[in-house]
Amino acid sequence: MSSEGETSKVFYASAPLRQAGDAKAWLQPVEIDDALGHVGGALASDGRGFLGMMYSRDGSSIVQATSLDSGESWTVPTPVLPVSAEDRFAYGIRLFTDVDGVVHAVWTENSLSGTGRAIFYARLNPDEQGWSEPYLLAQAPDCEERMDSKMSNRVEFPSIVKHDNRVIVMYTVCDPCEKRMQFLPDGGEWEGPFVPFDSRGSYGYSDGFVEDADGRLHLLFVDRARGNNLWHTRSLGGSWGPFDPVVPQ
Repeated sequence: MSSEGETSKVFYASAPLRQAGDAKAWLQPVEIDDALGHVGGALASDGRGFLGMMYSRDGSSIVQATSLDSGESWTVPTPVLPVSAEDRFAYGIRLFTDVDGVVHAVWTENSLSGTGRAIFYARLNPDEQGWSEPYLLAQAPDCEERMDSKMSNRVEFPSIVKHDNRVIVMYTVCDPCEKRMQFLPDGGEWEGPFVPFDSRGSYGYSDGFVEDADGRLHLLFVDRARGNNLWHTRSLGGSWGPFDPVVPQ
């Protein structure tokens, strides 16, 4: 995304995965949308030509544009998910496409001052019409925001993956800050929240899951309590660890 004066634009670009670190390998960006007030954005793929792009437009809704030909052409961006209140806007959208082609989405609703007030989940099943109703995963305490500390009274920074037949969402809860996880088993109801590991003081946006070729789940996350660094760990089934710094300390 880019800004020109008061207008924000949404672009799409691609490059071969093995050459993603080479600026010359990227194709010319294609403009997807041109309107006021875009915030954040996310991209999902099923590896078979489908691409789904979602972002917040003017704070009032989450917009979707899709491609069925690996980004060669795109549909007209269309609002698909609402924001629950006029004094909030969607932020930090994350997407994940599972092996059945279901797109899972998680996002934060921020107050107009930029504080995360709630985290929602929804899914798009290719066998159904439209997105599911947003499900409230977490909510900050229903009280006045404490303006003396930007780290207090907030929920934000969600990340999402599907692994071992369950959707996993991780997010940050502050006051004090720590990581929380919730699980949605296939055919079941949401479980949690749980504290997956000792993360007191943890705060940061760069959390993300990835599954390797052997089916092992890895996690990257920012944890200032362990040192202001990006950390790596992997799932051991019922636990996580060890924690390794990405940048040697």
